[in-house]
Amino acid sequence: MTHSTMQLLVSVRNAIEAQVAVEAGVDIIDVKEPNAGPLGFAGTQTVLQVQHAVAGRVPVSAALGECLEWMRAAPANLHDLATTIQGLEFVKLGLAAMQLPVSSDDTPCSWVDDWQMVRNQLLPSSDNQRIAGSERQNVPQWVAVAYADHERAAAPCAAEVLEAAIQTGCSTLLIDTFCKDGSGTLNWLTQAELQQLRIRTHRHKLRFALAGQLTAAHLTVVQAIQPDVFAVRGAVCEGQDRTATVSAEMIRRLKALL
Repeated sequence: MTHSTMQLLVSVRNAIEAQVAVEAGVDIIDVKEPNAGPLGFAGTQTVLQVQHAVAGRVPVSAALGECLEWMRAAPANLHDLATTIQGLEFVKLGLAAMQLPVSSDDTPCSWVDDWQMVRNQLLPSSDNQRIAGSERQNVPQWVAVAYADHERAAAPCAAEVLEAAIQTGCSTLLIDTFCKDGSGTLNWLTQAELQQLRIRTHRHKLRFALAGQLTAAHLTVVQAIQPDVFAVRGAVCEGQDRTATVSAEMIRRLKALL
């Protein structure tokens, strides 16, 4: 794999930002509400509006929030979401608070079962998606998200998430950060650890995506790690503030560096 294969994913919060990002040359659009957490769900209407604005020019992904939120959701809300995400290329759920103890007895909680349960409610028979590959029609692929600062999120570590991703038919492993406080992925995982995760991910025919408050300043290390996808938001927002608006010029500059 060469550096030239690295794709640039930019997270957008609405259709206007999506239009700007596509015209600036991004490879993948991701729909996310930055004020709602690291994987904040932007809402069904926003997801549909972004899909309409992108109009098939590049793949569209969506962050669906944290798995725990949907475990507590009403069936009608799950049904609405399941309908909305059908035309997407990728979807992802966070695993924050999935390793908190659920009772006072010694029975360990199985976050993988809970994660798979929610996934199956949203996309039935999702186990077979990755195997189906390019033959699948209008069925999003699952992206497994591992938080580099997993202890702060009470989430499983990257190695555990990768193992579960392999077993449950995900197409991609994404490394991100839970807390957006300036402490990025490279503060929590070393270059060598990330390279090993990428190697293991590729060995099992999954793609490897890297995010977590990374900017153009980290590009030398990112290129050494060789992810398939470099995923950003703050790095291409005005003032490098992830809650600000994406900048076409900053996207073009980053894309040129890639």
